[in-house]
Amino acid sequence: MGLRNLCISLNASIDGLITKMVNHEAIADQIIIEVSESAAKLTQESYLLEKQIDTLNLKKDELSKKCETWTQRARESSEKSVALECVALLKQTQEQREQLRDRIAQKERLLTELKSEITKIDAKLNDLKHKKLMLASRESFTKDISSNLEATADDLFSHWETSVLKKERHQGASYINDKTKTSDLEQKFDKQEAQKELEDMLKQIQEDKTGS
Repeated sequence: MGLRNLCISLNASIDGLITKMVNHEAIADQIIIEVSESAAKLTQESYLLEKQIDTLNLKKDELSKKCETWTQRARESSEKSVALECVALLKQTQEQREQLRDRIAQKERLLTELKSEITKIDAKLNDLKHKKLMLASRESFTKDISSNLEATADDLFSHWETSVLKKERHQGASYINDKTKTSDLEQKFDKQEAQKELEDMLKQIQEDKTGS
């Protein structure tokens, strides 16, 4: 059940409590069950996110090993053309590793937010249960439950909804890729600059070898 549908369901339960005068405690129990199920889904999402982060970290470690391999090959190569090709592959691998680091950082931030929301929801669930026990013994239960549970439900999900909306906006923005065409002259300069960058990296690698 989505966040908005769950809020609608909670409000409908509260309205039914007032208009139908059914079993108050049973409805309160149902509300707590629905919120608990939503918290369980959020916990599952957090668990899956942790698994994704672990997988990405393994891939990042593999790329780091590849960087070391290409550096060593470029340093030991006796042919400049082969050495430059090794440097090009080193540069490509380094860029892939940096992209992975960014993805990992993004997912870790989201995981921190999810765990924070789970903690808040657990606290609110305990509060709901306590209120249900207290209100069940009062003759004014109907009036009190309509105000207290509605306020609690709104407060319970306000932080969660903010987190979900933030995630949706971030995911939408991450797919924007504005590509522009360059002129033949720009492409020529880009190629020359890329070649110079590879040669500079090779020179640095070879100097490090000499120095060592």
